[in-house]
Amino acid sequence: MKSYLECQFCHKYFDAHQPDQEITNLDEWRVIPKVPHNLELIEGVAPTITQEGLKPYYTCKECNPIFEDAEGKIAITGDFHKWRIIPQLEKPIENQIINQK
Repeated sequence: MKSYLECQFCHKYFDAHQPDQEITNLDEWRVIPKVPHNLELIEGVAPTITQEGLKPYYTCKECNPIFEDAEGKIAITGDFHKWRIIPQLEKPIENQIINQK
């Protein structure tokens, strides 16, 4: 968050971190430019018959939100841990006959 100072006498605005820098347009100065996310892939784990799997996801190295996609457009909201779980695979039944004609 940007902070500024206002002179009590002339009512001009100055950058709190650089008091010699006058702010001529306070509304424009307050806007913090949006930068693109610096995304890193967190690998998933495939489920097996003995354990659950984990979905892969992306996280921003700068601001830490988490996303489903590499473009950072689909944010993961709600219960992240529940979202990430892939159910374990069912055990095959021995000697099971499937669709025999």
